[in-house]
Amino acid sequence: MMNRVNATFWTSVSTLVLVGVLLAVFITSPAAIQQTSENKNTTLNATKGNVKTILSITGVGSIKYFPDTFIISFTAIGQGNTAEEALRLCSMKLGRTVEALKNNGVSEKDMETTTINLYPLYDWESKPPKIIGYEASYGLNVKTNSIELAGKLIDVAVNVGIERVGGIFFTTSKEVLESLRNEAIKLALRDAEIKANLIAESLNLKISGIQSIQVSVSEPPIRIQPAYKETYTLSIPIYLPEEEYTATVSVTYEMEPKT
Repeated sequence: MMNRVNATFWTSVSTLVLVGVLLAVFITSPAAIQQTSENKNTTLNATKGNVKTILSITGVGSIKYFPDTFIISFTAIGQGNTAEEALRLCSMKLGRTVEALKNNGVSEKDMETTTINLYPLYDWESKPPKIIGYEASYGLNVKTNSIELAGKLIDVAVNVGIERVGGIFFTTSKEVLESLRNEAIKLALRDAEIKANLIAESLNLKISGIQSIQVSVSEPPIRIQPAYKETYTLSIPIYLPEEEYTATVSVTYEMEPKT
């Protein structure tokens, strides 16, 4: 009987000691309070007596510009009774074209072969259809950084025998795109900062730090301006499309009360 009473006594004492320790730990620990606003963009954290506001902001920066590189697509065509003859005639036209382009300021490094094709030509009225010749074609892309020269090169190529102009590709050099990207990101960061400061000022807060930054950019696609043969007899006007380079940043700011 005495042993049972002693066991009950020490069990009660142990329980009281444990409760006391837990209360002491709870009372001496710093408060941890977290609140999230309804729009889920701002989070309030109170730690060790300091209140910080976490604010997520999206900033956008855009720059308008004009392409600085132009790629013209040419195709030389040769037809003959044999495959060899078709290829020879196509090669002759291409040779004259390359020489004319060089004489007008185009270097070989700015020329690129795109396609070489050879097809049989059929007399479809014959039963069965029979081959009556061959057609060879050679595709050539020419790059220039001068919009004035681009129109002239089309006239020059057609005058020496080029049959087809597939169009003009408007693009932008790597160096210019890199510069546009950096400037657009700067504008986007500035936009985010302006918005964050406006919100902070309205809430009597100040920006104390940045938790994270995410960046995304949207480069414009390569555009094609078709060219039509009936316009080749005149100097061809080329109108540049205005492009826009856009960068978006998502910034998470830390804010605290003004002192």
